Amino acid sequence: MPIYRNDTANRHNRRATGAALDLAVLGALHGEPCHGYELRKRLSTLLGAPAVSFGSLYPALARLERSGSVSCDEPSEELPIPATGSLSGELAALRALGSRLARGEPRPGKSRQRTRRVYALTPLGESQLLEALSDQAGIADDRGFALRLALAHHLGRHGSILLLSERQAIIEGRLASLGERGDQSARFAFWPKAVRSRQESLLKAELDWLSGLTEELRSQPEEPQQRQTRTTS
Repeated sequence: MPIYRNDTANRHNRRATGAALDLAVLGALHGEPCHGYELRKRLSTLLGAPAVSFGSLYPALARLERSGSVSCDEPSEELPIPATGSLSGELAALRALGSRLARGEPRPGKSRQRTRRVYALTPLGESQLLEALSDQAGIADDRGFALRLALAHHLGRHGSILLLSERQAIIEGRLASLGERGDQSARFAFWPKAVRSRQESLLKAELDWLSGLTEELRSQPEEPQQRQTRTTS
């Protein structure tokens, strides 16, 4: 039985990791298309972590492209025809080039490296980005909230304040629940008490931080370019 539970947990973790990467890609592509290598650098800066592997990035891009959230353009290339000064000479050069390509040889002046594909966010992808940023489950998850915080500039001032307010309500609920569990059991051993005390300190510290950040945002004017805001249900 534990084996099946572990397998289920692993599948859940993989899905959560994939969803987080998809959201990060949508956020990184917002506003400016780029190729895979540049996107990988953006993600590293955005996540504040080591670079995402291409083995994870390209499958994520393929998923998003299939869903219509991301578009991909690959620059077209014309066959180079050498200028020889005569029609017969250019035709002969073109035939020679065709023979080289038929044998699988690279075009003159072209490396064997794959052409860079440029990825861009579609209107559907932008809508999905804003929707995912307001997802309650993502805000409640500590890692999910950290990612949404890194992408909060897409929400504008008002939307960012809503994001912080929802997180604050979640943390207040956790703190209240922790206090109730403590009141129900008066006989705590020393170390379990220490664990609960640590949890309370962390939750209170986050509440203070959220409150301070919210007040700072309220004192700032709405930036003109941040027109997208979240709506309350």
